[in-house]
Amino acid sequence: MTQHIDKKKIVTPKKPKRHNKKSFLKHLRNIQLLLFFMVSIIMFISMFFIINSITNTVSKDYAKLYADNAVGILNTYLNEEIALITKVAQSNAIVDWFKDEENPDKQKDAYEEIMSTINVSSSKHIYLGIQSSMNEYNIEGTDSFEDVAPLATLAPDFPKDSWFFECIESDKDYLLNVDVDKAFQRELVWLNCKVQRDGVVYGAVCVGLEFSQVLDELFSEYQNDDVRSLIINEFGAIQMDSDLTGSENFFYAIYDQKNIADEFTNEVFLNAVKEYTKEIDGFYSANAPTTVLILEDDVYEYATIAPIDSTTWSVVTLYNSSALFDITNLLPIIILIFIILILLIIATNSVIVRFFINPFKKLVVSIEAVSKNLNIPIYGIDREDEIGELANCVNQMKHNLIDVLNKVHFDSLTGIYNRRYLDEHLSEILKTLSLDNGKISILMVDIDHFKKFNDNYGHSVGDECLRAIANTLTKCLSKPDDFVARYGGEEFIIVLPKTNLKGACFIASKILKACRTMELPTSSALINESVTVSVGIKSGIVARNTTPLHYIDLADEALYISKQSGRNKYTVHI
Repeated sequence: MTQHIDKKKIVTPKKPKRHNKKSFLKHLRNIQLLLFFMVSIIMFISMFFIINSITNTVSKDYAKLYADNAVGILNTYLNEEIALITKVAQSNAIVDWFKDEENPDKQKDAYEEIMSTINVSSSKHIYLGIQSSMNEYNIEGTDSFEDVAPLATLAPDFPKDSWFFECIESDKDYLLNVDVDKAFQRELVWLNCKVQRDGVVYGAVCVGLEFSQVLDELFSEYQNDDVRSLIINEFGAIQMDSDLTGSENFFYAIYDQKNIADEFTNEVFLNAVKEYTKEIDGFYSANAPTTVLILEDDVYEYATIAPIDSTTWSVVTLYNSSALFDITNLLPIIILIFIILILLIIATNSVIVRFFINPFKKLVVSIEAVSKNLNIPIYGIDREDEIGELANCVNQMKHNLIDVLNKVHFDSLTGIYNRRYLDEHLSEILKTLSLDNGKISILMVDIDHFKKFNDNYGHSVGDECLRAIANTLTKCLSKPDDFVARYGGEEFIIVLPKTNLKGACFIASKILKACRTMELPTSSALINESVTVSVGIKSGIVARNTTPLHYIDLADEALYISKQSGRNKYTVHI
């Protein structure tokens, strides 16, 4: 049902103010002492959160310091080795020999280049693979270049030769991986570097890095239950693990490697690792940041992910809070403060509820009721405290709103509803009627030859005519829910909820007769012609999701037929 707003202003009688006014704030002042204690508790709580924040910050700083220290150790070692090996792989001597493998002079120059590198490097395990012949060489244990001979022929389907094919097919100049030394069956970290010139790849150099001392220095402090450190590659595969205390060099066996997702279940941690590895563009750069995470409800409370420069490997370290900065000893004090706070809150709450919350709730309930019916009075307007002042302000706002709605919803010329009111309320009417297959009839009314009427008698007389028509249409309505709205210019829309076609035709006939016999205002009494209207009708059962425009358009089509077939009649859209 459409709500009609009473155009008369609602006036609420004001009671005379008493001089002994009771202030709402006076009640609050009476609980000043309780508020003081509450503020004290809030301060303690704030201190707790500040301490907790400081603890997290310090723990994260410690964690980052540990991670940066570990990465610094690896960076120093790996970057030196990478610089040496890439220099060898790109040297003229190595490239020339790989291009002309059978030339003894070039083989000698390449051998001397390799041996000079071995003398300054901690790595002594070097393999060479030449792409043109697929010959594999092992330099370790040779005394002169004459001792250098092919160790085997590289084969793509042989697992132990995968280092060579992965290296030359990669888009990177070098790769790191954990693998087993063919000759001595030792697990080592291998640096596989392309031998290439001008974009042409001629083979690869594979160097086994001596990580024993480095890893001992790196992992020795982590061999406890509070800290665990791992080195992973860009795919999350664990290469080294500080928990592998019984394994040489902390390496996972090449055929027993695990992914970090198999070892941990914390989604925050795993997603952070996944996102971190996505940022690799070739290799980690020197300015790649260290990520510090706080892990909740896990064995470890903190984790760091730190990149190893110029590689695709990262150092992942997980810490228990006791390994960093623990505040568990402060828990008894915090619990005591919390209990005191609860007691103060209970006591203070009972006072605030009585003097503030309950009256305020009643005010809110009455305001919500006013949102549905503007004639309902506001609670508290007879109170003589701040809530009473607020209630009176809201009450005045209600009156102002009624005035605004009257201006917004009514046509200023004719005094009937305007198109805005029609658009807003017709939608609600259709929605309500669609729930139980209710009927509706829409009439579109247009004044015949109104432009000519305006041209002949002037706009002021035309305005009088519009007002007279609007008044006549309103008088023709028979039910409280029916209403008429000015649609635009000389067009009017009549909405007849719960009215069938027969009832709509009755109203239309009544309108046609009333308009023909309508008397214009006295200022236009000299006009001796009758004013007629044409009507278009659309009537039917309201279906779900039917829009107002649907009915209006069909009524407009019927109106057009009335106009075309002689005017001063109504037409029903079938």
